[in-house]
Amino acid sequence: MEAKEKELWEQYQRNPDFQTKEKLVTNYLPLVKYLAGRMAIHLPAGIGKEDLESCGVMGLLEAIKKFVPERGTNFTSFAQQRIKGAMIDEIRRLSWVPRRLWQQINMVEQAKKEITLAGKEVNESNLIEKTGLSQENLKKINGFSKQMQVTSLDQDNFLEGKNLLEFTNSEPLDVVLKNEKHEILTRAISFLESRDKLILALYYQERLTLKEISLVLNVTESRVCQLHSRAISRLRDKLKEMSYV
Repeated sequence: MEAKEKELWEQYQRNPDFQTKEKLVTNYLPLVKYLAGRMAIHLPAGIGKEDLESCGVMGLLEAIKKFVPERGTNFTSFAQQRIKGAMIDEIRRLSWVPRRLWQQINMVEQAKKEITLAGKEVNESNLIEKTGLSQENLKKINGFSKQMQVTSLDQDNFLEGKNLLEFTNSEPLDVVLKNEKHEILTRAISFLESRDKLILALYYQERLTLKEISLVLNVTESRVCQLHSRAISRLRDKLKEMSYV
């Protein structure tokens, strides 16, 4: 750990307030952007680099919260697993496909292996003959297969069992909390866009003020207020869709 990095952690341990946490986040933001940039090469349509960066910041915040410098672990390695895990979780959520389609993808992949072992060329004609699929379906499956390759980038680094958010003292969410239906809330949040989830996490889980969030996201405080209102509105809409409010 370099001297500057070590000093930041010592400051954070002495006084883990917003200012010291912000310094740590700023120091490691290049790591988030680097990992998002690498994954962006493989992103399927509809998922942007900004989505990954937003999730990556959530992973970084979790890493900062759980890191213990005294153990001698390298923080970059420690955080990288959580940042990548958060990003891959989001990619998997946005790239979700039905079980039947997964079965067809696996069938085509198996057919490719068998055709190769038989010494034949893996082409459309041979795949259609081997799988019995139509040309249209085969093209669709190959498209989804390529789209989903990103989920195998780092299977071992998935974040398991992580709670998306823990909300307290939020009037729009009282109906959920009073009935102790946290699993419903978590499920609803999982359908939100990355930006919305990040805003809610920073405000309710990290307990940052709107001004503090504006510094983290490098936007105006009024913009954060708009984003927060939008996130709450979308969450309420999702809960209504689920017939819960």
